[in-house]
Amino acid sequence: MEAVESERPGASRSRRSTEVAERVVFAPPLHEVPLPARNVAALLRRNGLDPGYSSRPALHFGDRIWTHAELLVEAERFAALYRTRLDPDRPPHVGILLDNTPDYVFALCGAGLVGAAVVGLNHTRRDEHLARDISHTDVQLLITEPRHQALLQLAMEGLDLCGGIFVSERFVDAQDPPTSMGESLDDAIGAAAKGDRGGDSPIGQSELECEPETLWALLFTSGTSAAPKAVRCTQRRLLTTGQRMATMLGVGPDDIGYAAMPLFHANSLMSGLAPALVAGASLSLARRFSASRFLPDVRHYGATWFNYTGKLLAYLLSTPERADDATNTLRIAFGNEGSPHVVEAAAERDRRRHARQEHEHVGRIAEPVARRDVVPEDIASAMRDENDEHRGAAKEIEPWIASRSGRGRQGGTYDATGIGQIIG
Repeated sequence: MEAVESERPGASRSRRSTEVAERVVFAPPLHEVPLPARNVAALLRRNGLDPGYSSRPALHFGDRIWTHAELLVEAERFAALYRTRLDPDRPPHVGILLDNTPDYVFALCGAGLVGAAVVGLNHTRRDEHLARDISHTDVQLLITEPRHQALLQLAMEGLDLCGGIFVSERFVDAQDPPTSMGESLDDAIGAAAKGDRGGDSPIGQSELECEPETLWALLFTSGTSAAPKAVRCTQRRLLTTGQRMATMLGVGPDDIGYAAMPLFHANSLMSGLAPALVAGASLSLARRFSASRFLPDVRHYGATWFNYTGKLLAYLLSTPERADDATNTLRIAFGNEGSPHVVEAAAERDRRRHARQEHEHVGRIAEPVARRDVVPEDIASAMRDENDEHRGAAKEIEPWIASRSGRGRQGGTYDATGIGQIIG
């Protein structure tokens, strides 16, 4: 009988800690991340005018694609509207009540050009609660679409939007109602473009003078314990977060993100749109999240990364398993709030998938860990061995997503201290 030497106590755990340490990539604190461009205007102009980026895709929606050059043109059209319609004596805040359509991205980028701030309005809010969100953030101009008119009409009583309400029909479908309020967004943008004063903008700063500390977005908290609060996100905050996320996820110009989360959600802006803009990559949009449509969309767009929150990941895992689940282009996902049982379910689903078929590359899910006391012990041990001063780590699992051409890049940490100041 051949003798087998037993493994010394603790060896397995030590080996596991070493393996985890090799996978963890530590990112610098956000305040140490350099700006990828002086401001939003400079970044959009680099992408839109530099031959290395301008003809590359920037945005995907259905079967339509906008290049970075075309995105810049669209942003300038919205900037012209803001220049002519926003009151210079009031905060230049633009409310956006849209699904994930290209207009949302155009409106946000246009605001960045002229130093205006977008207020992401949540279409699940109703009546006086939506009215409170609008008035609380000093919105003076609002952009919506026909499907949200009824919701908005109930919230508008007593509100003064001096800049006007604009309804976009650009991305309507057969189920949308006719326009019944406000002005046509296309008509207003066309008129504004004819009389635009360019860099002589009376609001905020001109695109040449806009400072990195200029407010770019107001994003509401979830409001689970109290009324939602608006979180201030400056151009610096979103640009450096995008730079950090692009580095952590290995996003380059050839990558395609998939924004399943609403764009009024910080997760979607900071883990989806911001890294796409910074890297000169592209982002594909799902008007609304659908677990059953997720993989067909991913395959349609050729998406290589997506962002999520814990609930979204749970919804994906609740879909029936299919033999071709792993046949897609995804290589990495980034999110937060993934509960341990969801992570374990994802790992188990991956094990079952591997039992059915072999794949060269397996995708990764990177999730930030903000508190040391919730870090799995083997990862905490690896962190202590590597550098006890680091405040967080990315935990990676091998989920049910796999990459046919995956590059196997690893995730990393992020500064979990918050994304901005909260205004009361």
